[in-house]
Amino acid sequence: RVTQRGKSGRREHNDRIIAVPTWNDRLRDVADYRALPARMREELEQFFATVTFFTGKDVRLEGWRSRKAAEQLVRASVA
Repeated sequence: RVTQRGKSGRREHNDRIIAVPTWNDRLRDVADYRALPARMREELEQFFATVTFFTGKDVRLEGWRSRKAAEQLVRASVA
Protein backbone atom coordinates (compact mmCIF):
# COMPACT_ATOMS: atom_id res chain seq x y z
CA ARG A 1 0.00 0.00 0.00
CA VAL A 2 1.44 3.32 -1.11
CA THR A 3 0.30 6.88 -0.48
CA GLN A 4 1.75 10.08 -1.86
CA ARG A 5 1.12 13.78 -1.71
CA GLY A 6 -1.00 14.74 -4.71
CA LYS A 7 -1.17 18.01 -6.63
CA SER A 8 -3.77 19.28 -4.17
CA GLY A 9 -1.33 18.73 -1.31
CA ARG A 10 -3.48 15.99 0.23
CA ARG A 11 -2.36 12.38 0.60
CA GLU A 12 -3.78 9.98 -1.98
CA HIS A 13 -3.46 6.26 -2.60
CA ASN A 14 -1.22 5.10 -5.40
CA ASP A 15 -1.17 1.39 -4.69
CA ARG A 16 1.14 -1.01 -6.50
CA ILE A 17 0.37 -4.55 -7.56
CA ILE A 18 3.10 -7.17 -7.88
CA ALA A 19 2.33 -10.09 -10.16
CA VAL A 20 4.32 -13.31 -10.37
CA PRO A 21 4.16 -15.29 -13.62
CA THR A 22 2.88 -18.83 -13.09
CA TRP A 23 5.68 -20.26 -15.25
CA ASN A 24 8.43 -18.88 -13.00
CA ASP A 25 10.12 -21.93 -11.45
CA ARG A 26 11.64 -20.07 -8.52
CA LEU A 27 8.44 -18.28 -7.49
CA ARG A 28 5.69 -20.59 -8.78
CA ASP A 29 4.51 -21.43 -5.25
CA VAL A 30 4.13 -17.78 -4.24
CA ALA A 31 0.41 -17.10 -3.82
CA ASP A 32 0.72 -14.20 -1.37
CA TYR A 33 3.31 -11.58 -0.46
CA ARG A 34 4.08 -13.40 2.80
CA ALA A 35 5.63 -16.20 0.74
CA LEU A 36 8.14 -13.83 -0.88
CA PRO A 37 11.61 -13.88 0.64
CA ALA A 38 12.06 -10.99 3.08
CA ARG A 39 15.00 -9.67 1.05
CA MET A 40 12.85 -9.51 -2.08
CA ARG A 41 10.11 -7.59 -0.23
CA GLU A 42 12.73 -5.14 1.02
CA GLU A 43 14.10 -4.67 -2.50
CA LEU A 44 10.61 -4.04 -3.89
CA GLU A 45 9.89 -1.50 -1.16
CA GLN A 46 13.16 0.28 -1.89
CA PHE A 47 12.40 0.27 -5.62
CA PHE A 48 8.99 1.90 -5.14
CA ALA A 49 10.45 4.52 -2.82
CA THR A 50 13.39 5.26 -5.13
CA VAL A 51 11.43 5.45 -8.38
CA THR A 52 9.52 8.48 -7.08
CA PHE A 53 12.40 10.14 -5.22
CA PHE A 54 12.76 13.12 -7.58
CA THR A 55 9.03 13.73 -8.06
CA GLY A 56 8.52 15.56 -4.78
CA LYS A 57 5.46 13.42 -4.02
CA ASP A 58 6.48 12.45 -0.47
CA VAL A 59 5.79 8.74 -1.00
CA ARG A 60 5.01 6.55 2.01
CA LEU A 61 5.01 2.78 1.97
CA GLU A 62 2.24 1.78 4.34
CA GLY A 63 2.57 -1.98 4.22
CA TRP A 64 1.50 -4.94 2.19
CA ARG A 65 -2.00 -6.25 1.50
CA SER A 66 -3.30 -9.65 0.49
CA ARG A 67 -3.75 -11.21 -2.92
CA LYS A 68 -7.51 -10.90 -2.41
CA ALA A 69 -7.16 -7.14 -1.82
CA ALA A 70 -5.11 -6.82 -5.02
CA GLU A 71 -7.74 -8.73 -7.00
CA GLN A 72 -10.46 -6.44 -5.61
CA LEU A 73 -8.42 -3.37 -6.53
CA VAL A 74 -8.02 -4.62 -10.11
CA ARG A 75 -11.73 -5.42 -10.43
CA ALA A 76 -12.68 -1.98 -9.10
CA SER A 77 -10.31 -0.25 -11.53
CA VAL A 78 -11.93 -1.85 -14.60
CA ALA A 79 -15.53 -1.56 -13.44
